[in-house]
Amino acid sequence: MGARIQLLSAALADQIAAGEVVERPSSVVKELVENALDAGAGRIEVEIERGGLGRIVVSDDGEGMTVEDAHLALRRHATSKLRTAEQLFSLLSFGFRGEALPSIASISELRLVTRPPEQTAGYELVVRAGEVISAREVGAATGTRIEVRELFANVPARLKFQKVAATESSHVLESLVRSALSAPAVHLKLRVDGRLTLELPSHASLTERAHAVLRRTAGRGVRLASARLQEGPILVEVHLAPPEESVLSARRVHLMVNRRLVRDRGLLSAVQLGMGELLPRGRHPLAVVALSLPPGDVDVNVHPQKLEVRLARAAEAHAAVRHAIARAAADGGFAPLAEQTVTQRYIAEPPPPLVARDEDDADLAYGAERGRAYELVSAMADAAGEPPPVGVAVAPDPPRFLGAVPGGYLAFSEPAGLTLLDQHVASALLLSIDGLDAGRLALPTALLLEEADRTTAEAHEEVLAELGFVVQGGQLRSRAAWAPAASETFVELLVALREGGPDEAYARAITLAARPPAGAADAATAIALYGRLRVLVEAGQLPPLEEARWRGRRARVLIPRAEIGQRLEA
Repeated sequence: MGARIQLLSAALADQIAAGEVVERPSSVVKELVENALDAGAGRIEVEIERGGLGRIVVSDDGEGMTVEDAHLALRRHATSKLRTAEQLFSLLSFGFRGEALPSIASISELRLVTRPPEQTAGYELVVRAGEVISAREVGAATGTRIEVRELFANVPARLKFQKVAATESSHVLESLVRSALSAPAVHLKLRVDGRLTLELPSHASLTERAHAVLRRTAGRGVRLASARLQEGPILVEVHLAPPEESVLSARRVHLMVNRRLVRDRGLLSAVQLGMGELLPRGRHPLAVVALSLPPGDVDVNVHPQKLEVRLARAAEAHAAVRHAIARAAADGGFAPLAEQTVTQRYIAEPPPPLVARDEDDADLAYGAERGRAYELVSAMADAAGEPPPVGVAVAPDPPRFLGAVPGGYLAFSEPAGLTLLDQHVASALLLSIDGLDAGRLALPTALLLEEADRTTAEAHEEVLAELGFVVQGGQLRSRAAWAPAASETFVELLVALREGGPDEAYARAITLAARPPAGAADAATAIALYGRLRVLVEAGQLPPLEEARWRGRRARVLIPRAEIGQRLEA
């Protein structure tokens, strides 16, 4: 009987290693870009075709390689980062295993052109399925250029699990944006099928680069909050978008440990705890969280793709992240999306003065002379009126509109007390029941779409059409209601589609459509809105308004008359 245990062939061993390192085209881009960063590149350009399955090119202006180093780089476990085992626990480079290039070359056709600055000629290596088929001197600029063609061509089992080109392109874009956070000073470019899709110029600091990355998702005008916190040997830098920009996926929480982008449930949980009640359960902030700690406290050798690390001071790191997130949110003045009690609202900050209308519809400013609370109690006393005779059934009095509170709140007096209605939430609840009317389309508006946006739009054209958007030949057509800010709305919906699919896009569209117009609501609009909600509650289409919510935020808060009296006497 022959031996049952045999050594793997070199080619099969390389393909198995490639399966651990190269999951999809974005994995190739990540590994090659990290190699370029380790080579001291100041400029990196990436090109892909067919989502990266057809062709990937990564060019850099780094230090390049000699002929000997170029050949060694294509052998497994060849690395310039390590000499001793002790160095494994003091690494600050991105790569160190020496598996990326040989793994990629084993499942594609790879062409490497490189030249160090001290040499006048470059060197080219062509490798197909792990075998060198060509090696020669060529003219080349300083740095390295790696071209990968027909990825997974000799591994059909892996190829069939790849997604459509649009999806793979979006993963490449996301990978490059994440790599950009690791090296703010590096100029990065991405071309997809010949079109410039991303360009991030050199930034002076992580703060500038983090703000540029977050605003790609949240929009240019969004206000961001930042904080730096040192706790012992751990330094945490945090950059946050406001809670209303939160998403369902945790992929927009960019976690870095010593510049290395990682996935870590403990750190992600610390981010959530730091946000506290600012976010409803299940939602995640747009955030960049960078930890710096002694290299010896980080084990980077725990994941084939270097996506996970092990921290020697895990508890301290989690606490530092939690504290930094909480500080950034506080410094940014972020308001909760989740439920907040009336008591908390009064303690946090006194409500601003109300603007109300009297019997003759004349403007009356409460709070200027006699005090806002006194006027509100008086208004509610008037609304209550004399009690009806015993045994006589009367219809409940309609609420009386007192005015608009800055921030999008509507105030009503009722026999039971003072009602504050969130106009945005109320409008969103109505739209969630009545639906969005796509309506007629406005005239075409010139809009130059980035490649990732264009491919997402093409992949979800039916959903976008239902929401009132059509893209044809680079021209955006939108329903009339979107026209004033059609481009910004369209980009937000594309982000929602990428983050959570059609359901998230529908919810985001309702949220955008329900935003109150500029200026305070008039009495007729406010009363009609409140009346419609009350009808839907009575019909059983909405829960009681104290319980009705949109994306974690309540529609109505009732402050009982007795509670107001107690507060005035306190």
